Amino acid sequence: MVQDLDEVVEELGAIPSYVEEFERSFGSTVNEEDIARALAAYQRSLITLNSPFDRYLAGDENALSPAAKKGLRLFRGDAGCVRCHNGPLLSDGKYYQLGVNNADLGRGSVTGNAEDRYRFRTPSLRDIADTGPYMHDGSLETLFDVVEFYYRRVPRSGPEGAALDVDLWCGKATRRST
Repeated sequence: MVQDLDEVVEELGAIPSYVEEFERSFGSTVNEEDIARALAAYQRSLITLNSPFDRYLAGDENALSPAAKKGLRLFRGDAGCVRCHNGPLLSDGKYYQLGVNNADLGRGSVTGNAEDRYRFRTPSLRDIADTGPYMHDGSLETLFDVVEFYYRRVPRSGPEGAALDVDLWCGKATRRST
């Protein structure tokens, strides 16, 4: 959404169909808490069963196209994506400093710990093509933009020169310069 939550409340509150749906669903006007509930309900509805990727992992060699298999080799190999995007949800559930948006304190705003500042949880890649824009702040519009960010634009330091977790999550491919 990449906007102030008060603006979101105002914007959605100006759309009659949203006002009606909030009243019907929550018994209230559009508000921050119910926006969070609606978004959480949407995210819980994103359930992928028996995707081509799942079928491939289960042994169906024909489930992925040759191009997808090539991408998977890169994902698991030189690009290093699997370091953080692994397991059933394709997420390690950990928090990293990415250098995407230095205005958002990320996990640090929740814990209050300086070492958590600018850290964000690795998102699941399940249904990723349906959940853009990307990154914690929605700053990258397409999946191509995300790959390009990791490949070419990964910053090497964060606010106040703080070291980022680059070596933990950048594969060989991301070491190239623009």
